[in-house]
Amino acid sequence: MKQTLKKLAGRVVGSPWYLTASSAVDVLVGVPLAVLSNGRRNSEAQGHLLIPPLGRGNIGDQAMLDAFLDNVPGTVTVVLARLGDLTIRPTAQDRVQVLEIPQLFSVAGRIRARIILLRCLVQSSTLSVVGADIMDGGYSRRISMLRISMLNLARIVGVPSQVLGFSWKESADELVVRAMRKASVHARLIVRDPISLQRMHKRGIDRAVQGADLVFAATQAAEAADIALWLAPRKSRPTIILNFSGLINRTVNLDDDYSRLIRWARLRGLAVIVLPHVIRTGDDDRGVSRRIKNEGLWDDDILFVDRQLSPQEVSWLVSRVHTVVTGRMHLAIMALRSGKPAYVLATQGKVEGLMDLFASPEFVVNPKPGFADYLTDRIEAWSVEQEAKLESSVARCTELAQQNFILTRQRPLGDESLSELPGINRGTDERF
Repeated sequence: MKQTLKKLAGRVVGSPWYLTASSAVDVLVGVPLAVLSNGRRNSEAQGHLLIPPLGRGNIGDQAMLDAFLDNVPGTVTVVLARLGDLTIRPTAQDRVQVLEIPQLFSVAGRIRARIILLRCLVQSSTLSVVGADIMDGGYSRRISMLRISMLNLARIVGVPSQVLGFSWKESADELVVRAMRKASVHARLIVRDPISLQRMHKRGIDRAVQGADLVFAATQAAEAADIALWLAPRKSRPTIILNFSGLINRTVNLDDDYSRLIRWARLRGLAVIVLPHVIRTGDDDRGVSRRIKNEGLWDDDILFVDRQLSPQEVSWLVSRVHTVVTGRMHLAIMALRSGKPAYVLATQGKVEGLMDLFASPEFVVNPKPGFADYLTDRIEAWSVEQEAKLESSVARCTELAQQNFILTRQRPLGDESLSELPGINRGTDERF
Protein backbone atom coordinates (compact mmCIF):
# COMPACT_ATOMS: atom_id res chain seq x y z
CA MET A 1 0.00 0.00 0.00
CA LYS A 2 2.80 2.39 0.94
CA GLN A 3 4.62 1.77 -2.35
CA THR A 4 1.39 2.27 -4.31
CA LEU A 5 0.77 5.62 -2.66
CA LYS A 6 4.37 6.65 -3.29
CA LYS A 7 4.06 5.85 -7.00
CA LEU A 8 0.77 7.73 -7.20
CA ALA A 9 2.31 10.78 -5.52
CA GLY A 10 5.20 10.66 -7.96
CA ARG A 11 2.83 10.68 -10.90
CA VAL A 12 0.89 13.61 -9.47
CA VAL A 13 3.92 15.86 -8.83
CA GLY A 14 5.32 15.01 -12.26
CA SER A 15 2.08 15.68 -14.11
CA PRO A 16 1.78 18.67 -16.47
CA TRP A 17 -1.09 20.27 -14.55
CA TYR A 18 0.76 20.11 -11.24
CA LEU A 19 3.98 21.52 -12.69
CA THR A 20 2.08 24.29 -14.50
CA ALA A 21 0.31 25.22 -11.26
CA SER A 22 3.65 25.17 -9.43
CA SER A 23 5.09 27.65 -11.91
CA ALA A 24 2.15 29.95 -11.22
CA VAL A 25 2.87 29.69 -7.49
CA ASP A 26 6.48 30.76 -8.18
CA VAL A 27 5.14 33.93 -9.80
CA LEU A 28 2.78 34.60 -6.90
CA VAL A 29 5.68 34.25 -4.48
CA GLY A 30 8.18 36.18 -6.59
CA VAL A 31 6.19 39.23 -7.66
CA PRO A 32 5.58 40.65 -4.14
CA LEU A 33 9.26 40.32 -3.31
CA ALA A 34 10.14 41.99 -6.60
CA VAL A 35 7.81 44.87 -5.73
CA LEU A 36 9.33 45.20 -2.27
CA SER A 37 12.77 45.37 -3.87
CA ASN A 38 11.51 48.01 -6.34
CA GLY A 39 11.34 45.44 -9.13
CA ARG A 40 15.08 45.14 -9.47
CA ARG A 41 17.99 43.53 -7.71
CA ASN A 42 19.61 45.22 -4.74
CA SER A 43 21.89 48.07 -5.83
CA GLU A 44 24.54 46.60 -3.54
CA ALA A 45 24.20 43.13 -5.07
CA GLN A 46 27.47 41.32 -5.45
CA GLY A 47 28.64 37.84 -6.17
CA HIS A 48 27.12 35.03 -8.16
CA LEU A 49 24.49 32.45 -7.25
CA LEU A 50 25.06 28.88 -8.47
CA ILE A 51 22.62 25.96 -8.58
CA PRO A 52 24.97 22.99 -9.08
CA PRO A 53 24.08 19.39 -9.96
CA LEU A 54 23.01 17.09 -7.15
CA GLY A 55 26.40 15.49 -6.45
CA ARG A 56 26.01 12.78 -3.82
CA GLY A 57 28.96 10.62 -4.79
CA ASN A 58 29.30 11.61 -8.46
CA ILE A 59 32.78 12.83 -9.45
CA GLY A 60 31.37 14.47 -12.59
CA ASP A 61 28.98 16.65 -10.58
CA GLN A 62 31.81 17.71 -8.28
CA ALA A 63 34.02 18.42 -11.30
CA MET A 64 31.42 20.80 -12.78
CA LEU A 65 31.22 22.74 -9.52
CA ASP A 66 35.01 22.92 -9.29
CA ALA A 67 35.31 24.09 -12.90
CA PHE A 68 32.84 26.90 -12.24
CA LEU A 69 34.84 28.05 -9.22
CA ASP A 70 38.09 27.76 -11.21
CA ASN A 71 36.78 30.28 -13.73
CA VAL A 72 34.48 32.64 -11.82
CA PRO A 73 36.26 35.13 -9.58
CA GLY A 74 34.80 36.85 -6.56
CA THR A 75 32.06 35.82 -4.18
CA VAL A 76 29.94 32.78 -5.06
CA THR A 77 26.95 31.34 -3.21
CA VAL A 78 26.39 27.64 -3.90
CA VAL A 79 22.89 26.34 -3.18
CA LEU A 80 22.62 22.73 -2.02
CA ALA A 81 19.63 20.68 -1.01
CA ARG A 82 21.80 18.97 1.58
CA LEU A 83 25.16 19.91 3.08
CA GLY A 84 27.81 17.41 2.04
CA ASP A 85 26.26 16.64 -1.36
CA LEU A 86 29.20 18.53 -2.86
CA THR A 87 32.34 19.99 -1.29
CA ILE A 88 34.15 23.29 -1.60
CA ARG A 89 37.91 22.99 -2.07
CA PRO A 90 39.96 24.66 0.69
CA THR A 91 41.46 27.12 -1.80
CA ALA A 92 37.98 28.52 -2.56
CA GLN A 93 36.39 28.46 0.89
CA ASP A 94 37.26 32.06 1.72
CA ARG A 95 35.04 33.38 -1.10
CA VAL A 96 32.35 30.69 -1.38
CA GLN A 97 29.25 30.50 0.79
CA VAL A 98 27.14 27.34 0.89
CA LEU A 99 23.41 27.87 1.31
CA GLU A 100 21.41 24.79 2.31
CA ILE A 101 17.77 24.70 1.18
CA PRO A 102 16.50 21.18 1.99
CA GLN A 103 13.20 21.58 0.11
CA LEU A 104 14.81 23.06 -3.01
CA PHE A 105 13.92 20.12 -5.27
CA SER A 106 11.11 18.60 -3.24
CA VAL A 107 7.35 19.14 -3.15
CA ALA A 108 7.03 19.71 0.58
CA GLY A 109 8.13 23.17 1.65
CA ARG A 110 8.28 24.48 -1.91
CA ILE A 111 7.02 27.99 -1.09
CA ARG A 112 9.42 28.42 1.83
CA ALA A 113 12.32 27.20 -0.34
CA ARG A 114 11.41 29.69 -3.07
CA ILE A 115 11.27 32.58 -0.60
CA ILE A 116 14.76 31.72 0.67
CA LEU A 117 16.05 31.46 -2.89
CA LEU A 118 14.45 34.78 -3.88
CA ARG A 119 16.01 36.56 -0.90
CA CYS A 120 19.39 35.29 -2.04
CA LEU A 121 18.69 36.19 -5.67
CA VAL A 122 18.00 39.86 -4.95
CA GLN A 123 21.44 40.08 -3.34
CA SER A 124 23.22 38.44 -6.31
CA SER A 125 24.58 39.74 -9.59
CA THR A 126 23.82 36.62 -11.64
CA LEU A 127 22.20 33.20 -11.40
CA SER A 128 23.83 30.16 -13.02
CA VAL A 129 22.08 26.78 -13.18
CA VAL A 130 24.24 23.79 -14.12
CA GLY A 131 22.29 21.97 -16.82
CA ALA A 132 24.36 18.87 -17.68
CA ASP A 133 21.93 16.06 -18.63
CA ILE A 134 18.93 17.07 -16.51
CA MET A 135 17.29 19.90 -18.49
CA ASP A 136 15.32 18.00 -21.14
CA GLY A 137 13.01 15.98 -18.88
CA GLY A 138 14.74 12.74 -19.84
CA TYR A 139 15.58 11.74 -16.29
CA SER A 140 12.83 13.69 -14.55
CA ARG A 141 10.32 16.16 -15.93
CA ARG A 142 9.84 17.57 -12.42
CA ILE A 143 13.54 18.26 -11.83
CA SER A 144 13.88 19.93 -15.25
CA MET A 145 10.85 22.14 -14.61
CA LEU A 146 12.10 23.10 -11.16
CA ARG A 147 15.41 24.26 -12.62
CA ILE A 148 13.64 26.25 -15.32
CA SER A 149 11.45 27.83 -12.64
CA MET A 150 14.60 29.21 -11.01
CA LEU A 151 15.39 31.08 -14.23
CA ASN A 152 11.88 32.54 -14.13
CA LEU A 153 12.32 33.64 -10.51
CA ALA A 154 15.55 35.40 -11.50
CA ARG A 155 13.72 37.23 -14.26
CA ILE A 156 11.00 38.41 -11.86
CA VAL A 157 13.55 40.09 -9.58
CA GLY A 158 15.73 41.35 -12.46
CA VAL A 159 18.75 39.09 -12.10
CA PRO A 160 20.52 37.91 -15.29
CA SER A 161 20.51 34.11 -15.51
CA GLN A 162 21.93 31.25 -17.55
CA VAL A 163 21.96 27.46 -17.90
CA LEU A 164 25.47 26.08 -18.13
CA GLY A 165 26.67 23.38 -20.54
CA PHE A 166 23.77 20.98 -21.07
CA SER A 167 22.61 18.26 -23.46
CA TRP A 168 19.23 17.99 -25.17
CA LYS A 169 17.51 14.77 -26.25
CA GLU A 170 15.69 14.35 -29.55
CA SER A 171 12.62 13.21 -27.59
CA ALA A 172 12.65 16.02 -25.01
CA ASP A 173 9.51 16.30 -22.87
CA GLU A 174 6.96 18.61 -24.52
CA LEU A 175 6.12 20.54 -21.35
CA VAL A 176 9.83 21.13 -20.75
CA VAL A 177 10.29 22.25 -24.36
CA ARG A 178 7.61 24.91 -23.98
CA ALA A 179 9.06 26.11 -20.68
CA MET A 180 12.59 26.33 -22.10
CA ARG A 181 11.32 28.20 -25.14
CA LYS A 182 9.85 30.87 -22.85
CA ALA A 183 12.91 30.95 -20.59
CA SER A 184 15.22 31.44 -23.58
CA VAL A 185 13.78 34.92 -24.03
CA HIS A 186 15.46 36.18 -20.87
CA ALA A 187 18.00 33.51 -19.86
CA ARG A 188 21.20 32.51 -21.60
CA LEU A 189 21.17 28.83 -22.63
CA ILE A 190 24.60 27.29 -23.30
CA VAL A 191 24.35 23.91 -25.02
CA ARG A 192 27.36 21.62 -24.73
CA ASP A 193 27.36 19.90 -28.12
CA PRO A 194 26.31 20.62 -31.74
CA ILE A 195 23.73 17.81 -31.94
CA SER A 196 21.89 19.13 -28.89
CA LEU A 197 21.98 22.63 -30.34
CA GLN A 198 20.40 21.39 -33.58
CA ARG A 199 17.71 19.58 -31.61
CA MET A 200 16.86 22.72 -29.63
CA HIS A 201 16.71 24.91 -32.72
CA LYS A 202 14.47 22.32 -34.34
CA ARG A 203 12.03 22.69 -31.42
CA GLY A 204 11.98 26.47 -31.71
CA ILE A 205 14.48 27.27 -28.95
CA ASP A 206 16.65 29.19 -31.37
CA ARG A 207 18.35 31.52 -28.88
CA ALA A 208 20.40 28.68 -27.40
CA VAL A 209 24.13 29.09 -28.09
CA GLN A 210 26.94 26.62 -28.68
CA GLY A 211 29.32 25.98 -25.82
CA ALA A 212 30.93 22.94 -24.26
CA ASP A 213 30.81 21.07 -20.99
CA LEU A 214 32.00 23.00 -17.94
CA VAL A 215 34.68 20.42 -17.17
CA PHE A 216 36.60 21.32 -20.33
CA ALA A 217 37.41 24.57 -18.49
CA ALA A 218 38.77 22.89 -15.33
CA THR A 219 42.29 24.01 -14.47
CA GLN A 220 43.39 22.07 -11.39
CA ALA A 221 45.11 18.70 -10.90
CA ALA A 222 46.46 16.97 -7.80
CA GLU A 223 48.51 13.83 -7.41
CA ALA A 224 46.77 10.79 -5.94
CA ALA A 225 49.56 9.61 -3.66
CA ASP A 226 48.39 6.00 -3.30
CA ILE A 227 47.99 5.53 -7.06
CA ALA A 228 51.29 7.31 -7.76
CA LEU A 229 53.02 4.77 -5.52
CA TRP A 230 51.45 1.92 -7.52
CA LEU A 231 52.33 3.51 -10.87
CA ALA A 232 55.97 4.25 -9.98
CA PRO A 233 57.43 0.79 -10.79
CA ARG A 234 55.28 0.62 -13.94
CA LYS A 235 56.38 3.86 -15.59
CA SER A 236 57.64 2.10 -18.71
CA ARG A 237 54.40 0.19 -19.20
CA PRO A 238 51.28 1.66 -20.89
CA THR A 239 48.26 1.78 -18.59
CA ILE A 240 44.56 1.63 -19.36
CA ILE A 241 41.73 2.90 -17.14
CA LEU A 242 38.54 0.84 -17.12
CA ASN A 243 35.33 2.13 -15.57
CA PHE A 244 32.40 -0.23 -15.06
CA SER A 245 29.24 1.87 -14.75
CA GLY A 246 26.76 0.87 -12.08
CA LEU A 247 24.07 2.77 -14.00
CA ILE A 248 24.54 0.66 -17.13
CA ASN A 249 24.65 -2.45 -14.96
CA ARG A 250 21.06 -1.75 -13.88
CA THR A 251 19.81 -2.49 -17.40
CA VAL A 252 22.36 -4.85 -18.98
CA ASN A 253 24.97 -7.28 -17.63
CA LEU A 254 28.30 -6.76 -19.39
CA ASP A 255 30.49 -8.69 -16.96
CA ASP A 256 31.77 -11.04 -19.68
CA ASP A 257 32.89 -8.12 -21.83
CA TYR A 258 34.56 -6.38 -18.91
CA SER A 259 36.46 -9.59 -18.09
CA ARG A 260 37.54 -9.92 -21.73
CA LEU A 261 38.81 -6.34 -21.72
CA ILE A 262 40.97 -7.07 -18.68
CA ARG A 263 42.34 -10.27 -20.23
CA TRP A 264 43.05 -8.48 -23.51
CA ALA A 265 44.90 -5.68 -21.72
CA ARG A 266 47.01 -8.06 -19.66
CA LEU A 267 47.90 -10.25 -22.66
CA ARG A 268 49.27 -7.13 -24.37
CA GLY A 269 51.30 -6.08 -21.36
CA LEU A 270 49.12 -3.16 -20.26
CA ALA A 271 48.71 -2.30 -16.62
CA VAL A 272 45.04 -1.88 -15.67
CA ILE A 273 43.38 0.56 -13.30
CA VAL A 274 39.72 -0.11 -12.53
CA LEU A 275 38.35 3.27 -11.49
CA PRO A 276 34.90 3.99 -10.00
CA HIS A 277 33.37 7.33 -10.98
CA VAL A 278 30.13 7.19 -9.01
CA ILE A 279 30.03 5.79 -5.48
CA ARG A 280 26.55 5.83 -3.97
CA THR A 281 23.58 3.58 -3.34
CA GLY A 282 21.68 2.66 -6.48
CA ASP A 283 24.31 2.95 -9.21
CA ASP A 284 27.64 2.38 -7.42
CA ASP A 285 30.38 1.59 -9.94
CA ARG A 286 32.21 -0.65 -7.47
CA GLY A 287 29.59 -3.40 -7.55
CA VAL A 288 30.58 -4.64 -11.02
CA SER A 289 34.29 -4.27 -10.26
CA ARG A 290 34.00 -6.42 -7.19
CA ARG A 291 32.17 -9.15 -9.11
CA ILE A 292 34.92 -9.20 -11.73
CA LYS A 293 37.59 -9.21 -9.05
CA ASN A 294 35.95 -12.18 -7.37
CA GLU A 295 36.35 -14.14 -10.59
CA GLY A 296 40.07 -14.28 -9.85
CA LEU A 297 41.25 -12.05 -12.69
CA TRP A 298 43.33 -9.80 -10.43
CA ASP A 299 47.12 -9.75 -10.40
CA ASP A 300 49.81 -7.28 -9.28
CA ASP A 301 49.42 -5.21 -12.46
CA ILE A 302 45.70 -4.63 -11.96
CA LEU A 303 44.71 -1.92 -9.49
CA PHE A 304 41.17 -1.74 -8.15
CA VAL A 305 40.53 1.74 -6.78
CA ASP A 306 38.08 1.38 -3.91
CA ARG A 307 37.67 5.05 -2.97
CA GLN A 308 36.31 8.13 -4.64
CA LEU A 309 39.01 10.31 -6.11
CA SER A 310 38.62 14.07 -6.32
CA PRO A 311 38.21 15.55 -9.81
CA GLN A 312 41.72 16.96 -9.46
CA GLU A 313 43.12 13.50 -8.74
CA VAL A 314 41.27 12.09 -11.73
CA SER A 315 42.71 14.84 -13.94
CA TRP A 316 46.19 13.97 -12.72
CA LEU A 317 45.63 10.25 -13.26
CA VAL A 318 44.19 10.36 -16.79
CA SER A 319 47.17 12.43 -17.93
CA ARG A 320 49.42 9.48 -17.05
CA VAL A 321 47.62 6.66 -18.84
CA HIS A 322 47.38 5.51 -22.45
CA THR A 323 43.63 4.95 -22.91
CA VAL A 324 40.32 5.22 -21.00
CA VAL A 325 37.22 3.04 -21.40
CA THR A 326 34.25 4.28 -19.39
CA GLY A 327 30.51 4.22 -18.93
CA ARG A 328 30.59 7.71 -17.37
CA MET A 329 30.78 10.76 -19.64
CA HIS A 330 32.68 13.13 -17.35
CA LEU A 331 35.49 10.63 -16.89
CA ALA A 332 35.74 10.63 -20.69
CA ILE A 333 35.79 14.45 -20.75
CA MET A 334 38.63 14.55 -18.24
CA ALA A 335 40.60 12.06 -20.35
CA LEU A 336 39.90 13.88 -23.63
CA ARG A 337 40.91 17.18 -22.05
CA SER A 338 44.27 15.56 -21.29
CA GLY A 339 44.62 14.46 -24.91
CA LYS A 340 43.92 10.78 -24.21
CA PRO A 341 41.53 8.62 -26.26
CA ALA A 342 38.35 7.87 -24.31
CA TYR A 343 35.86 5.23 -25.43
CA VAL A 344 32.43 5.73 -23.88
CA LEU A 345 29.58 3.28 -23.48
CA ALA A 346 26.67 5.46 -24.61
CA THR A 347 23.19 5.11 -23.10
CA GLN A 348 21.45 8.52 -23.02
CA GLY A 349 22.16 10.07 -26.42
CA LYS A 350 24.48 12.67 -24.90
CA VAL A 351 27.76 10.89 -25.74
CA GLU A 352 27.11 11.12 -29.48
CA GLY A 353 26.92 14.90 -29.16
CA LEU A 354 30.16 15.06 -27.19
CA MET A 355 32.02 13.01 -29.76
CA ASP A 356 30.58 15.11 -32.58
CA LEU A 357 32.66 17.95 -31.14
CA PHE A 358 35.70 15.74 -31.69
CA ALA A 359 34.56 14.37 -35.06
CA SER A 360 35.33 10.99 -33.50
CA PRO A 361 32.35 8.63 -33.70
CA GLU A 362 34.74 5.75 -33.03
CA PHE A 363 34.77 6.82 -29.37
CA VAL A 364 31.04 6.00 -29.05
CA VAL A 365 30.48 2.39 -27.93
CA ASN A 366 27.14 0.61 -27.99
CA PRO A 367 26.86 -1.15 -24.59
CA LYS A 368 25.61 -4.48 -25.88
CA PRO A 369 26.99 -7.92 -25.01
CA GLY A 370 29.95 -8.62 -27.30
CA PHE A 371 31.17 -4.99 -27.48
CA ALA A 372 34.63 -5.92 -26.16
CA ASP A 373 35.75 -7.49 -29.45
CA TYR A 374 35.16 -4.48 -31.68
CA LEU A 375 36.30 -2.07 -28.95
CA THR A 376 39.71 -3.72 -28.64
CA ASP A 377 40.06 -3.49 -32.43
CA ARG A 378 39.42 0.26 -32.24
CA ILE A 379 41.95 0.73 -29.45
CA GLU A 380 44.63 -1.17 -31.34
CA ALA A 381 43.93 0.89 -34.48
CA TRP A 382 44.64 4.22 -32.71
CA SER A 383 46.94 6.27 -34.92
CA VAL A 384 49.19 9.33 -34.88
CA GLU A 385 46.71 11.10 -37.16
CA GLN A 386 43.89 10.51 -34.68
CA GLU A 387 46.09 11.84 -31.89
CA ALA A 388 46.70 15.09 -33.80
CA LYS A 389 42.95 15.48 -34.48
CA LEU A 390 42.23 14.93 -30.79
CA GLU A 391 44.69 17.64 -29.77
CA SER A 392 43.07 20.14 -32.12
CA SER A 393 39.58 19.27 -30.90
CA VAL A 394 40.56 19.70 -27.25
CA ALA A 395 41.72 23.25 -27.96
CA ARG A 396 38.38 24.03 -29.59
CA CYS A 397 36.36 22.53 -26.72
CA THR A 398 38.39 24.45 -24.17
CA GLU A 399 37.57 27.66 -26.01
CA LEU A 400 33.87 26.79 -26.33
CA ALA A 401 33.67 26.02 -22.61
CA GLN A 402 34.43 29.67 -21.90
CA GLN A 403 30.91 30.47 -23.11
CA ASN A 404 29.80 29.34 -19.65
CA PHE A 405 31.56 32.27 -18.00
CA ILE A 406 30.80 35.24 -20.26
CA LEU A 407 27.79 36.32 -18.20
CA THR A 408 29.58 36.11 -14.85
CA ARG A 409 32.53 38.06 -16.20
CA GLN A 410 30.30 40.78 -17.61
CA ARG A 411 29.90 43.76 -15.29
CA PRO A 412 26.14 43.47 -14.61
CA LEU A 413 25.24 47.16 -14.32
CA GLY A 414 22.22 47.17 -16.59
CA ASP A 415 20.30 45.55 -19.39
CA GLU A 416 22.12 47.46 -22.11
CA SER A 417 25.45 45.69 -21.60
CA LEU A 418 23.83 42.28 -21.13
CA SER A 419 21.78 42.53 -24.31
CA GLU A 420 24.98 42.30 -26.34
CA LEU A 421 25.60 38.72 -25.18
CA PRO A 422 24.74 35.92 -27.63
CA GLY A 423 21.51 34.23 -26.58
CA ILE A 424 20.12 37.20 -24.61
CA ASN A 425 17.20 39.33 -25.76
CA ARG A 426 16.58 41.85 -23.00
CA GLY A 427 14.08 43.86 -25.01
CA THR A 428 11.39 41.19 -25.25
CA ASP A 429 8.70 40.93 -22.63
CA GLU A 430 7.47 37.36 -22.17
CA ARG A 431 4.75 36.73 -19.62
CA PHE A 432 4.66 33.53 -17.61
